[in-house]
Amino acid sequence: MSKLLSGVFVGYISRNKRRVRLVETKCKDFGLSPVLKTLHVGMLYPDEIRQLEAKLRKILTGAHDRLYTMKICTECAKPWLARQNNTPYELIQFK
Repeated sequence: MSKLLSGVFVGYISRNKRRVRLVETKCKDFGLSPVLKTLHVGMLYPDEIRQLEAKLRKILTGAHDRLYTMKICTECAKPWLARQNNTPYELIQFK
């Protein structure tokens, strides 16, 4: 089992605004920051990723709800994480 930090993207779709607010809160609790309205990015350990996915799956139980997680290496996550402190929903441009 790997104990290394890795970057993670969490995206979700829900028609229920209450569920969206709950998911946003859980993502913030785990230290993820919003990139887009329903896309969050951050650095987590593998155990934390599994815990977050389990909690979000309990929230997103509707027929039209979807949860997407993507684990990436730390080098690939650095450009995203460097922009974390800026205003969310801002378009990120790479050089």
